[in-house]
Amino acid sequence: MKSKVHTFLLGVSALLVNHEFGFRVQGTYGSSMSPTISSTGEVLLVEVLSKRNRSGWVRNGDVIVLKAPYDSELSVCKRVTGMEGEYVEDSSGALLKVPMGKVWVEGDNRASSRDSRQYGPVPIGLVEGRVILRIFPPSKGLTLSNPRSERQD
Repeated sequence: MKSKVHTFLLGVSALLVNHEFGFRVQGTYGSSMSPTISSTGEVLLVEVLSKRNRSGWVRNGDVIVLKAPYDSELSVCKRVTGMEGEYVEDSSGALLKVPMGKVWVEGDNRASSRDSRQYGPVPIGLVEGRVILRIFPPSKGLTLSNPRSERQD
């Protein structure tokens, strides 16, 4: 019973938040963003309203949801690791400059992620939203850490 009430409240909350504030609730699965996002799935709050003002909307280090460049029916969750004009390293180790109007995205679990290292820079128009916080499971906390920046400290 408690699980059904929880699911119902989550659903109603999602509808209200989406309608009033330009956010959506997004479920995830897969290992490409592990350990930041569990491979068994999590529920995230994604900001979609600010897409109207794309200038400065997405920043390096943000976790985003985007249409997969290889399948327009699929949305994927990745971290922005390069902005237009910045240099990034591709899968062969070569340095590439991210073209204007595009971003470079990678999964935090590089060994099991299909990302810009395979399909190249992604048009900013494919970005659907920016992950704001984790809703579920609450035991992992609300915010998403950046394991790459933590390793550099």
